[in-house]
Amino acid sequence: SFNTVDLLFSKTFGTEIPYLAGAKITLGVNNLFNRFGNLDPNTFTDSNVDTGTFGAIGRFFYVDAKIKF
Repeated sequence: SFNTVDLLFSKTFGTEIPYLAGAKITLGVNNLFNRFGNLDPNTFTDSNVDTGTFGAIGRFFYVDAKIKF
């Protein structure tokens, strides 16, 4: 079994700040606890894990900004 925890925080601005009206900021993290798939060095020789299923990056932070005008 393999589970990860992802977090996302998003804020959409209304008219409280006129020059940000319609803007949306998103902050997030995928794989918060930096879990990695089960090791299997006999099958997967490069990274010892199935990176197609579990990914090779580990913890990943991101920021997204959008504005409508």
